[in-house]
Amino acid sequence: MEATEDFVQASDMTTAQQERESESVRKETRKAKKRALDSHEDDCNRVEKPGTKDKQLQEQNTLWLDEGHMTQVSFLLGRIIWNEEELIRDSRDDELVRLDRACLEGVFEVDKYYRSGCQRELLLYRRKAFNEQWRFLQEEVINKGMMGWIQGPSGTGKSTTTVAFSLSLDVKEWSVTYLKISEHFDFTSVQFIDGKRRWFCSEEYSTNQLTKRILSDWSDGKKHLLILDGYWSFDDKHHNVYMTCLSWNKKDRQNRRFVAVSSMIFRPKAYSEEDRENNLKEHIVPSWTMEEYQEAVKHEELYNLVEPCLDVYTCTAFLGKEHVTKDNRMRCKYYVAGGSCRYMFDMKTSKVFSELDYAIARASDISAIFQGNSKFSAQKSINRLIASIPTHNLRWSCFIPVSRYVATELAPSVHLSLLKSQIDSGIAYRAREGFLLEMLFLKGLSTGSLHVTCRDTTESKLWKPYYIIEGFTGLKGHQLPSLACICWKLLGELDGGYDYVLVHYDKRTVDFVMLTVAERRSLKLSLLSQTLVDLRIPQGRGWKVDIIFITPKRTLATFAIEALEDSGALKEYGWEAGKEKDKVKVACFELRYSVSLAM
Repeated sequence: MEATEDFVQASDMTTAQQERESESVRKETRKAKKRALDSHEDDCNRVEKPGTKDKQLQEQNTLWLDEGHMTQVSFLLGRIIWNEEELIRDSRDDELVRLDRACLEGVFEVDKYYRSGCQRELLLYRRKAFNEQWRFLQEEVINKGMMGWIQGPSGTGKSTTTVAFSLSLDVKEWSVTYLKISEHFDFTSVQFIDGKRRWFCSEEYSTNQLTKRILSDWSDGKKHLLILDGYWSFDDKHHNVYMTCLSWNKKDRQNRRFVAVSSMIFRPKAYSEEDRENNLKEHIVPSWTMEEYQEAVKHEELYNLVEPCLDVYTCTAFLGKEHVTKDNRMRCKYYVAGGSCRYMFDMKTSKVFSELDYAIARASDISAIFQGNSKFSAQKSINRLIASIPTHNLRWSCFIPVSRYVATELAPSVHLSLLKSQIDSGIAYRAREGFLLEMLFLKGLSTGSLHVTCRDTTESKLWKPYYIIEGFTGLKGHQLPSLACICWKLLGELDGGYDYVLVHYDKRTVDFVMLTVAERRSLKLSLLSQTLVDLRIPQGRGWKVDIIFITPKRTLATFAIEALEDSGALKEYGWEAGKEKDKVKVACFELRYSVSLAM
């Protein structure tokens, strides 16, 4: 309770106050670090007197804060001194679970999360995948004694669900140790024992030696659940920790349970014989869908908690902030965050862009995004770019880019043969089909290889290459580019809006392009009219405005506009009120390399 009150008080501080206090803490704790290390050198050079070691350990149990991470120095003296406080247990109802973030990270760093807009309390929405993972942990791991292997893309909720489940166990019967290792070798251990939360964090020491010490000291006469989170098999240090945990589990399978949680999409070297020996059972967690996000934010408390992270305002250029709805904000953020709930609800958009752009820049093997297989440790960043979707006819999931933003960013550099192979694979899923459609469209548009055929004619037309500019959010007061052919790429999604605006200044043409794999779409003409104003396209001065829906070839004949709003909004651009549907064009395309979209 005291920790919660401290957090509330700290959250009221100004940023300047926090910076001053953080700097003060850093100075003092650096001094403490030096004193502790100096003291350790003295200890190594003298013989201890009986009975004095424990007292010295307690005195030297010094923690210091160095660039936002907690580090324990007492392990240098051969023993772990745990930090301890009362455990804030999770609470559950039919659709939400409350979880203290400190249960995942050891210590809740107020300064770190105050700046990012995150709260200490997490609210977990019990989507279908959450309940399936909970059931797997209860039935397969706890009841049957299987070694659980939980895997799936980053941001699916694997870790939070596993820790939340562990807190539901009877404290009189079970104690829990949660080990978290990162790609940078940071190591965190959190234990839930007798209503207490104990933690130990380190950056500098052998993670395997720490693991052995923690497990050897873990003896309280109860059944034990061990969770290893962040495992990456291609890393030797991670593998050593995993083998230590596996060996610990085998020694007493009657009273010990072990769960490994990994963001690796595939588990390498998965041999049936080895799995039987280890009593291993897999569970796969799929990525989030837009429908699941929409259901989650129907809970007003959850929406209020995550609202600071829904900070994409692409749509405000057309609607104004006062008219932006919850659904508008969700769609705009979903364009960037996609299937990662961490990106969607736990990170501000600028941070998401930063992480995704970094991963895209390092993605040397783009085929891994569609194959779900990252072969080398250097490709860890690929995992941030992948979403998985369960399929009914495959044992495994199908894989797609985590979001539309990632798909469109990768489009110019992806090999045409890769896209063709994905189309020819025959895997039918709407989101995957939509990504491939958009990536091919951008590939052809940027290279001038796009042949477009309208539904009302059999003649195909080759579109000139366009210079693609990202992030059209309204251009009032901004200098327009002087290029002849510009494609404005909208960073966000607007229901009834468009995906791209193609402006040919020499020919005085504007094409609003909507890409869709659905057979029905709505259209809001006011969004298009406002865009023309922002682009400074004059009314009645020889400019030709077209609206084009691009569909796969298989839906070309059946596609229809379901609803059209704001009739008359384009009257000044030659669109007669009440007859707009008849003027809308429906088309498909192919590239000159004979890659067709007959999907």
